[in-house]
Amino acid sequence: MTVYLFLSFLIWKMNQNDLAEKLEIRERSSTLDVPALLLTTLKELTEEQLKIFQSNLTTVQLLGFPPIPKSQLENTDRQVTVDQMMKRYGPERAVKITLVNLKWMNRKLAEKKREALLLATLEELSTDNPPANPSAPPGRAFIRRHRMALETRLGLLQPIFLRLQDHGVLIHEEREEVDSKSTKTLQNQALLDMVVRKGSRAQEHFYQVLKEVDPCLVEDLEEQTV
Repeated sequence: MTVYLFLSFLIWKMNQNDLAEKLEIRERSSTLDVPALLLTTLKELTEEQLKIFQSNLTTVQLLGFPPIPKSQLENTDRQVTVDQMMKRYGPERAVKITLVNLKWMNRKLAEKKREALLLATLEELSTDNPPANPSAPPGRAFIRRHRMALETRLGLLQPIFLRLQDHGVLIHEEREEVDSKSTKTLQNQALLDMVVRKGSRAQEHFYQVLKEVDPCLVEDLEEQTV
């Protein structure tokens, strides 16, 4: 079976399961931080895996995905690869071709978490945004749009913890759970997971607290969506 037929069969199989709606492609712009998500995903690949990933992008024509010219990816790094994917395919199709490519490579993403984020991003990209509601709290939308950036760019967590505890969003044991994580990124992820699980009110408190504690970060992220 040729590579083309194999990947075509893989796409067909993907479209038969419960991911069909999530993988429905619609060409429209998005405020999601797709380049950051793709870059983080490619950073999980070894140099050898990256070369295979790039080779697939330059040689395979699949379901309307024109190959990227080899000269544009030869001896390039992960950032250039992401830039070329975004330029060639746009945000939605860039996420989809990444998923297909990784599945074909039989790449086991770390704890399946990255795959889940890719699928969640694709689902959101494929879903029409509801009309803007000026009275709706902006906290939930802020976290959804900038989740990837927040995982890596949140600064000191202690002042955020203190204010969230004052608002009744977190308890001491939850703060200790976040502190127990081995890296700063894992701590940020754990905090965001807790806030999201607690619903819109908790997310709004987090957003307002972050505006107080780190207004420059909030301003920079929000400027990216203008």
